Amino acid sequence: MPRLTGETWEFVRGEYEAGASQGSLASKFGVTRRAIQKRIEAEGWTQDVTGALARKVAEKVAGVVAGGDPAKRAAAIDAAAERRVAVIERHKRQWDDHERLVNNAIAKKDFDAAKLAKVTAETIAIRQAGERKAWGLDVRDGPPATVTPLEERVKKYAQRQPAPPQQSPEQPAGNVVRIREAPA
Repeated sequence: MPRLTGETWEFVRGEYEAGASQGSLASKFGVTRRAIQKRIEAEGWTQDVTGALARKVAEKVAGVVAGGDPAKRAAAIDAAAERRVAVIERHKRQWDDHERLVNNAIAKKDFDAAKLAKVTAETIAIRQAGERKAWGLDVRDGPPATVTPLEERVKKYAQRQPAPPQQSPEQPAGNVVRIREAPA
């Protein structure tokens, strides 16, 4: 049985994820069905087309061709990274411009300019969130971070704090201060 290259395994994976059976792939590529099954288990291949489709789209957007020349692949990945870096740098410049707008409004104590700065910040945030999603800039490996709602954090904090002292019947409630009269 021949030993397959990494490039060939990419083709095997693509065909498997597109719906080919393990047996047909074993016959086509001259390996055992068990060898293919081991790869499937080790690399988490699925026949859910969603993953394969997402990977293929990412390759095409980045200009990377699976199984192509490694030098061309590296150049395409580098070019895609440079385009994303340019987006991030533009986003930083937009926030720098916005900071100047805010500082100017505060310095002049101009309420209308401050309102404009607020609207501008909201617009920048919405536009940049869409761009970050379109460019795949917020995709992270591993599970997404969880955010604990404020109410839960407050409850946990309250549980860690010692209970407030109980008021005695003779002690006034709230912030009432008793004034004693001086002896005559």
